[in-house]
Amino acid sequence: MHVIMVTTSYPLRPDSVSGIFIQRLVNHLPEDVKVTIITPCGTQPMTIPTQKNRHVIEFRYAPYSWQTLAHQPGGLPVAFKNHPARLLLLPPFLLSLFWNILTTARQADLIHANWSVVGIVAGLAGWITSRPVITTLRGEDINRARSSILYRLLFKLCLRLNQKIVTVSDAFAILLRQWEPNRSQDIVMIPNGLDTPLFTPSTASPPTQSEPLLITVGSLIPRKGIHLILEALATLQNLHRFRLLVVGNGPEEARLRELTQHHQLESRVTFHGQVAPEGVPALLAQADIFLLASAGEGRANVVLEAMAMGLPIIASQIEGMSELVHHGENGLLFDLEDPLSLPQCIAKLLKYPDLAHRMGERGRELIQSWGVDWRATATRYQTLWAETLSCAD
Repeated sequence: MHVIMVTTSYPLRPDSVSGIFIQRLVNHLPEDVKVTIITPCGTQPMTIPTQKNRHVIEFRYAPYSWQTLAHQPGGLPVAFKNHPARLLLLPPFLLSLFWNILTTARQADLIHANWSVVGIVAGLAGWITSRPVITTLRGEDINRARSSILYRLLFKLCLRLNQKIVTVSDAFAILLRQWEPNRSQDIVMIPNGLDTPLFTPSTASPPTQSEPLLITVGSLIPRKGIHLILEALATLQNLHRFRLLVVGNGPEEARLRELTQHHQLESRVTFHGQVAPEGVPALLAQADIFLLASAGEGRANVVLEAMAMGLPIIASQIEGMSELVHHGENGLLFDLEDPLSLPQCIAKLLKYPDLAHRMGERGRELIQSWGVDWRATATRYQTLWAETLSCAD
């Protein structure tokens, strides 16, 4: 089987975290599944090593220094929002994407796209070349479609041009089936996996810390809600001891640092910056509580990773999170509309560390019972591809 994997984010350098979940899926497929990854070029040429039956095609759409639409925190939507002039790069971007899919598709059996706009372009190329197309939609795609007529139309067009649509959470699959009941059988849920050996807590006793360490990991973009965490901690700094580690980078970093200074949290908050995926487990191992204040996610992989490391989770009560965080069992869910909800959740786990520890242990148990790992995810994708090809014959 030869599959074309099309994505606007993929690690092009050893230290990159852009689209790491797609790379992990590809790496866990059997070697007899040939994969050609088509992804936009970044501001520098690719430096990742080649692998057997894994070929990466970088498509150019501008001079190197201008190729800033993809492989950045937040992807294309954030790139356009922060720099509207970059919309001028969209036509050559889409044309180059389409051409590379079109010229590669005839040597492949199936095209798998990631995100709705890419799924539309891939769908057109698949229609011309008579190749089946499947697209995976994640949280941002679907959350935008809730409030935007344009994104809802993009979803409908994507579904029309694709044989199957994959979502990463049950909640999103249910929602998409409600939107398109006539195609409900073509909407499939396959969760992202987990690098189980990488995210296994050490059996050694953790070092004693004078202050509980809270950690949040993700792109520093508005949707991730890091500002909500800082504002919540500002209300608790005279009541509790704590430190916060912010892991990630993005366009919001300067504003978040200013907010930290405004609330006089400089001595308690550390901005770690981006870390290679292999470095995340060590940082989680140092922490006591994991925080996620995002306004929209699918099934956030970093939450699975934190649970696997035995951390209690405090997360926003959004679709996708309730599938992972069972309130009062392995963590706490807070209401984004209630400014008191997040600080109350943090204060509860800071005040009762034994409760936090029990929640962390329960999270590890849930991960083990779910059997979440990338090999299982890869097997489900491979089965879906085989079934789709069988129906196309």
